[in-house]
Formats: sequence, C-alpha cells, structure tokens
Amino acid sequence: MDPRTASDDEFLGAVEASMWPGESFGHREHVRLGWLYLRRHGSEEGYARIQETIRRYATAPSWRPTRSC
Repeated sequence: MDPRTASDDEFLGAVEASMWPGESFGHREHVRLGWLYLRRHGSEEGYARIQETIRRYATAPSWRPTRSC
C-alpha cells in the first residue's frame, strides 16, 4: 500500500492493525486519524478511539520507527 494514495478506509485499517509504515506516520497522519474518527464517531467515542489506536500502534511489535519526529 502506498501511504500517499491510501484511501481513508485503507489508512484506518492499516493503522488499526499496526501495519502502517512507521516512517509514514507523522503529524499529518495523526491529524488524519483524529479527523476520521471524530467525523465517523463523534467527539466522545472518536476521542477514545484516537487514544486507544495511537497507544496500540505505538507499542505494537510490528511498528519500528526509522527516523525521529
């Protein structure tokens, strides 16, 4: 999957599965994730999903950053 052309559903699926490339998960992707969750689930559930997904993604064994942010 090309991070530059991934659809919103492809992006969410890859991040939720901790398969989105770590070197392609910067500020823009954090904002995209937040926007999608808030738009799809509203503020309360969206915020909870943002926290849970970022925590799980950041601690997943498959996630290996290749550069510092």
